Amino acid sequence: MFGAVAEASIGRYRAGDPEGATDVIFAETIPDWRENVETASPGGLAKADWATFYETEFAGVGEWQFGPEQAAVIDCPVLSPEGRPGEPARCCRTGIPPRPLRTL
Repeated sequence: MFGAVAEASIGRYRAGDPEGATDVIFAETIPDWRENVETASPGGLAKADWATFYETEFAGVGEWQFGPEQAAVIDCPVLSPEGRPGEPARCCRTGIPPRPLRTL
């Protein structure tokens, strides 16, 4: 699934629309990503190095593999935040004795 999203995103970047390309990536997961960037770093979108992201870093995303086999060899505690849009993030931990989930 991510392959199709990546292709659509790269297509928009190559068409000269880097912010629109990023919209494609975050449409389902972080629809207000622009506001988040501007809140964290005023003027951040204007300063973004789109070329480095799309031409160097993003290219490796399709090559990176992480599945059950790789997850099975993790032998240290993992902090795993989870949440849905509009809800507070919750935190669950794996690899250590279970505790109740806590709202952050």
